[in-house]
Amino acid sequence: MEAAFKGIENLYGPEGLKRIEQAKFLIIGIGGVGSWIAESLVRSGAQNISLVDLDEICLSNLNRQVHSTFANIGAFKIDEMKKRLLSINPDCHIECIYDFLSASTADKILNRSYSYVFDAIDGAKSKCILLSVCKKLELPVITIGAAGARQDPTKIQITDLSKTINDKLLSRVRKKLRREYNFSKFSKKPMKIPAVFSSEIPQGDFYSENNIANCQSGMGSASFVTATFGFYAVGYVLKEVANG
Repeated sequence: MEAAFKGIENLYGPEGLKRIEQAKFLIIGIGGVGSWIAESLVRSGAQNISLVDLDEICLSNLNRQVHSTFANIGAFKIDEMKKRLLSINPDCHIECIYDFLSASTADKILNRSYSYVFDAIDGAKSKCILLSVCKKLELPVITIGAAGARQDPTKIQITDLSKTINDKLLSRVRKKLRREYNFSKFSKKPMKIPAVFSSEIPQGDFYSENNIANCQSGMGSASFVTATFGFYAVGYVLKEVANG
């Protein structure tokens, strides 16, 4: 498979590619953003990826999730993602963790020395649990904000979690981390968690704790936006990993 990733080696250098190949990545949430993260990682030479999700593919996933097809509706998302990743690189190791992240499962899911954790969860409560446990365990983590109700991928960017704008999901996460998880209450102090978000004002006010992006949600979304969120996250993380 060496020739398949020569372009990545030319981009990051031989040592950079080696670090990417040896790194252990964890993706939590294999949906509209997380599925593209997984795809991009494997196409960039990553060989050790753990996938966390317990959802099944449904018809409304086809507009934004790379592993979804009409033929695999009803299958577990992580099973279909694993098949796709192994079809790209049969040498990679893909672990499937059939679970949702919660207060009772977080320590078990995060009990390894991951090189980087991708937070592609779409609920504030679970995001806060993940980010707080990563902080406790000193695991590098990148969080991803709300991709739904956005139409303009050029508005996507990365900054510290303390500085995101026009994202009610990440705003709720910030407040909850400061109020309940012992993060600094000073709004200008960096939280030291990179966050992917869009500065675009959402096309409708759909987000709430009980109205997350799922098969029943009325929130609009498109693959060219959700994928770009994922690509921004992978670009940031691979630069960090490749540079050591």
